[in-house]
Amino acid sequence: MKESIINAFSHRTLPESLIGTQPRDTTDRSVLESLQKLNDWMIPISFLEQEYDFFTLIDGAAFCYFLPRTMLTSFNENRPDLLVVDSLISDLDRSPRKDYWDKYFIDRWPRLTKPEVAVVSDLISWLSHTKDWAHNELSLIRAMETLDLLAAYKASDDETPTSTG
Repeated sequence: MKESIINAFSHRTLPESLIGTQPRDTTDRSVLESLQKLNDWMIPISFLEQEYDFFTLIDGAAFCYFLPRTMLTSFNENRPDLLVVDSLISDLDRSPRKDYWDKYFIDRWPRLTKPEVAVVSDLISWLSHTKDWAHNELSLIRAMETLDLLAAYKASDDETPTSTG
């Protein structure tokens, strides 16, 4: 899975700015400063455990950059139990109808290319086969249905993003 994640997301670069607006407080600023320094494919487990809600602080382009790194760390460290992974699945665990997608979701998930969506699907498949996974089967099914809709939403299998975001 490591190669699949890296291959699918290798075109993503760290955005200059991680957010479109100012951080809410000094804690948010500290988290964002820490994120700016993470330029490896693996994110330290300690960061993911402590800042499990960091995806709520960043914009869509930063989401696309840090999503594969979070997935790769979870997979390589065999940590399906990370709260940040739970949060990502909760994002996808919604009705697979575009009219139910909120602004937060629309700014992030539809930015993924078809190959990236496929890799996220592979991660969910891996999660469903691990003993430490906390979600029920229906949650994973709904997440997969949402990913199927995202994949159908894309123009083609070989779609390349128009920006680095």
